[in-house]
Amino acid sequence: MKNIPNATGTHLDTIRARAYDDTARAMAGHGVRLTWDQEGELGEGATAWLADRLGLHSETDSDGVTYYPRGLGEQIETDE
Repeated sequence: MKNIPNATGTHLDTIRARAYDDTARAMAGHGVRLTWDQEGELGEGATAWLADRLGLHSETDSDGVTYYPRGLGEQIETDE
């Protein structure tokens, strides 16, 4: 099973800036999990960047949104 990391301040800064840096490359390879509050704070443009620029798919649940790389699909196990 692949763990998807919870978003940290560094993840959020990268998403806000839409920077393609080491953090973005890590998200592209491993995904990232946002709470609903984080998702709302970032807004549609920033979260669309995760799909458009990093090529991540998303799944939602009661706690938030998990963005994951193509091919990972149902292997998701989030960090608690």
